[in-house]
Amino acid sequence: MSPEFQLFVDSFPNGTEERQYFEAAAEIVAALDLEMNDVVAFGCIWFLDMSTIELVDGRLVGSPLSPFGDVGDICRLIAIKFSSINSDPEWWHAAYRWTRRRGEVGSLAREILAKTRVLPFVKRVETSLK
Repeated sequence: MSPEFQLFVDSFPNGTEERQYFEAAAEIVAALDLEMNDVVAFGCIWFLDMSTIELVDGRLVGSPLSPFGDVGDICRLIAIKFSSINSDPEWWHAAYRWTRRRGEVGSLAREILAKTRVLPFVKRVETSLK
């Protein structure tokens, strides 16, 4: 995990559900070898927004039962990973609403899904991506 992700995760108290969510989600985003451009970032947001990911250690990212993992939370991670484009989570959140309609964003979300499924620490991925 990058120092930027670690610093962010460390801002949450140990043992909290919030920290567990952000730590697991940051591990996934950090492990993906993603091109650094806005279309890829929006594809990543879409994938995470539409998916539940179970890690081999039992942690869940995107569980409908968790209060964490909405688009705002996802954009906080994307703002760290793609800070060279824009480091403001609110910018990513606002731009995601209209960018999602672009066809290439959906294609990239499906590519990110495929990359995530083969990560060695991912047990399974459920998604509503089509």
